[in-house]
Amino acid sequence: ALITDVRSDTFKLLPKRYPLVILAFIGLLFLGLFIAIGLHPIVGVVVFGVPSAILAVWVTGQIRHEFMRQFAERNHFIYAEKADSGRITGWFTEYGHSHIFQDLVIGHYSEREINLGNYQYTTGAGKHQQTHTLTVCKILFPYSVPHLYLNCHAGVGSLDFSHPRGLELI
Repeated sequence: ALITDVRSDTFKLLPKRYPLVILAFIGLLFLGLFIAIGLHPIVGVVVFGVPSAILAVWVTGQIRHEFMRQFAERNHFIYAEKADSGRITGWFTEYGHSHIFQDLVIGHYSEREINLGNYQYTTGAGKHQQTHTLTVCKILFPYSVPHLYLNCHAGVGSLDFSHPRGLELI
């Protein structure tokens, strides 16, 4: 089945592609309820909640990978589930540790090489550790251009074209 939206298609594809995940979820629900009734509610929530959250993250990741693979295939691009994080440069590569580049799509459009994927890095340590995920698009030009940071979370219907270090682009 063609995936057009990872968020909405996850629930559509779940029964078709991952019926065992649904059975595991239902089993964990009943096990959690029995433990909550018999022992302690918090133990029941932990027995149900933690594995259910892990299953949800895993299934969503699998569907996201499939979405990017289908996108690459339909556009005659190359897809790699994981790639060398050195393939992308920019301000975000200078921070943190544990740099990972996933769902890499490589292709050409209008005679320009395009690299598109999800870049993840971690800052801090211990309880102050935070993971940052960015969708990155690299377009190669035959001349020098500044790095742009498009912040779609700046507001509904607006893009923030500012540089993340506070520099304005002219």
